[in-house]
Amino acid sequence: MSACSTCHGGGRIWDSTDHEPWAMHIISDVDAEDYWEAWMRKGRGQDLGALMDPLDYERSLYQCPECGRLLVESQDDPGSFYLFVPENEGGPIVTGPAAGDRWRHFLSGRFDPNDPGFARMGPGCVIEHTGKNWEHSYFETLDETKRYFFKRLEELRQGDLLESAVLSEFGKATYRWDHDDAEPVQEKWELYLSESEMAAVSDFRARHGMCKWYYPYPGDGPFSYEIIPSSAGLEFRKFRVTCRYCGAFVESDDGEISRGAPCREMLPKSKRRYAVPIEEFRGDDNG
Repeated sequence: MSACSTCHGGGRIWDSTDHEPWAMHIISDVDAEDYWEAWMRKGRGQDLGALMDPLDYERSLYQCPECGRLLVESQDDPGSFYLFVPENEGGPIVTGPAAGDRWRHFLSGRFDPNDPGFARMGPGCVIEHTGKNWEHSYFETLDETKRYFFKRLEELRQGDLLESAVLSEFGKATYRWDHDDAEPVQEKWELYLSESEMAAVSDFRARHGMCKWYYPYPGDGPFSYEIIPSSAGLEFRKFRVTCRYCGAFVESDDGEISRGAPCREMLPKSKRRYAVPIEEFRGDDNG
């Protein structure tokens, strides 16, 4: 097989950001149960005991989208890779996300004529991540860039296909939208809350914004909501919201609001699962 222009045939492929469609993680079958149990222990704030940190079970795997070569990380030497070449060429290689065409896209636009990186292609650029690839559109003026950005944003929002969007002009973000920050449909548990309880829950969720990024089951989210009998008896109500990532909670015992500290500290930055740029920081990671 000849060298391709992506991995160059030498076992090199680029991984410069999150949600790369050709980047994957693998776990051996014999480790799978321990992997999930370790994540559940972390979510409950329990000690891992004899288990490893969940991230230590994973190895990175990359597939070249052009030639199909697999680069599998060495278990004994993390950061180095074994190269596997497919016997058959052609056909689909990288399959993309499990959600397929319903995977929510990431949209970003920027206009900066002083950015040398866009000098040859145009000062305006709109990038859309579809889950399978990155689509780039280039423009000569700010108006053209904004017109296309907001047109595409509305199309994706109408189809419930947008996860987040950001627009920057001359190096400064001027517009942001995030699916999680959009006005949610009222959940049943919210019907039980007073104004003071709603304020306490809103503050709690904001303070644990980073837990949302590091929680291992993003589809479920890190917060659990429960209504339990009060210490004063069954005719009274106790409402509690718990962060399943760090163990902290806020509760209202018949209107008396109290808070519980995290069961453990957040993961050190060197072991965090996702790299979150400071401009995307949502809330703080203090209990």
